[in-house]
Amino acid sequence: MLAHKAEDEGIVCMEGITGMPVHIDYNCVPSVIYTHPEVAWVGKSEEDLKAEVTCQIKKLSLSVELMKK
Repeated sequence: MLAHKAEDEGIVCMEGITGMPVHIDYNCVPSVIYTHPEVAWVGKSEEDLKAEVTCQIKKLSLSVELMKK
């Protein structure tokens, strides 16, 4: 999500440097709020997908040890 905001702010910066009118619409920049446990999601559940298509589910632990590798 930060990449989208950074891209828009980069455009605003160049508009300002070149003397163009500066405008950014923060309503168009995606945002996210992380919670534990999850309180909302978008898209189909794992069960819904398994009923419709053949798929493989892979899970990865994001432990501190894994991040060090």
